[in-house]
Amino acid sequence: MPTTETSDWELRFRSRMRARRDSLKISQTEFARTMKAAGFAWHQQTVQRVEAGERPVRLNEVAEIARLLGTSVSALTEAADGAEQIAAYVAIREASDRLAQAAFDMTAALQRPALAEIEALRERRESDLAEVARVFQFATNTPRNYDGLAEVVAAYVKQQEGGESDG
Repeated sequence: MPTTETSDWELRFRSRMRARRDSLKISQTEFARTMKAAGFAWHQQTVQRVEAGERPVRLNEVAEIARLLGTSVSALTEAADGAEQIAAYVAIREASDRLAQAAFDMTAALQRPALAEIEALRERRESDLAEVARVFQFATNTPRNYDGLAEVVAAYVKQQEGGESDG
């Protein structure tokens, strides 16, 4: 009795067919032309519908698809063995590692401008502290007839600009 549910082998076939076609960098249109040249009435939409599970595939088509993709029917339909599962796990793990590295690199790239700004602020702060130290030295070597710090700073600035100090 036919069933409307898709069998496991059909799911494997569709996903492996697409994966193999993609790995060979064959477009759906190119693959349809190849199938048409082999005597099948296929179009790009046929490939799309087969891969989406919207169109059943006849046994003679399965054999030709396997041949054109350089693989076997069993490789496209059989359940994965332990080695294939391990290879899939390794591929997923490697992809995960590449994704994590890309996220790290992107974060570092986004942080670089902020780190440069922080360094510029640190350098400016050090320069400002050196200026304060010069003002303090000037103030301590100046007679104490100033009423406040603002006058000391003004006298220092005037001196730095080449003017005369009142003191």
